[in-house]
Amino acid sequence: MSRHYWQACDRGAGFSFVELLVTIIIAGIAFAAMVPVFVQAQQATAGDKARSVALQVAQDRVEKLRQLDFELITPENLSDNNFYFGEFGTTWTEETENGERVFNVSYDVTESPVSDIDSRIAYKVVTVTVSWDGPPYPHKDAVLTTMIYRQYSGPALIDFTVADSNLTLSNPLDPSSEQLIVNSPVNLQAIVNSADLDSMRPRTVGATTRAGRVDFTVTSNTGTTYPTISVPFTAGNVFNAQWTVPGMAGAGGGYYTFKAIAYTAIGSPGNSWQLIYRIETGPPSPVTAVSGSAGLTSATLTWDASTTGDVDHYLVK
Repeated sequence: MSRHYWQACDRGAGFSFVELLVTIIIAGIAFAAMVPVFVQAQQATAGDKARSVALQVAQDRVEKLRQLDFELITPENLSDNNFYFGEFGTTWTEETENGERVFNVSYDVTESPVSDIDSRIAYKVVTVTVSWDGPPYPHKDAVLTTMIYRQYSGPALIDFTVADSNLTLSNPLDPSSEQLIVNSPVNLQAIVNSADLDSMRPRTVGATTRAGRVDFTVTSNTGTTYPTISVPFTAGNVFNAQWTVPGMAGAGGGYYTFKAIAYTAIGSPGNSWQLIYRIETGPPSPVTAVSGSAGLTSATLTWDASTTGDVDHYLVK
């Protein structure tokens, strides 16, 4: 076998350095082109996950607002972070592995009248929009819309206020702090839609004459419901009442639910309107039946709890 034959075989086996270099360059170009695809796919996945969470937040808000009294569904109430035990508000925070992601929540409420000549509100269209700050960018907001119909035949309450003249802030230096009722009796005022007053005017059926009314009820956070205060219709659409806090000063402290409902002359109820306030008229009532027993290394104290409904803790000295 000649020397030239072996040289030809050596040059034909494998790749030359130039061929390997060209292959590496081509592969590098291909991988470089694929990197943005992987990044884009990862961003799309993160965006889809964030939007899924936003949709869940919007759905949660929609389900909760459907449980509200019709008259309480307003942009101001829904945007209030303290409204309805803080279940609404303008933000919601998700805890993630990389920290926190804040979702912004906004509400739009459109009222629709019964007809062109009847200005009473038949239903409300509520739109909940949940957005968030990227990355990734851009993103698509989660938007859900629902319709809430008025579901009663009686007179409509258009306003209900509690203790408008005897409220104070739990922290006088913080305008956004909790409002407290500090005086007794507590003033109650309900305003009925003027268009519904005809249904409250006295009606005579047989030998019985009846008129519409507004009922005020109060329930404590311990479950006690106090006697209903009924204010009959006489004239006008403003109904006033007073409720006395039970017990001596401080004994009736706690959270109370105040509720108002208007009725027609034949007893058909309208919408209910409720507000929750904390009453703080003084220090809590003292504990009773205190007794103790001493051991070698400890002492045991027992007592009957305070009757005040908002006791936070007991201090033993």
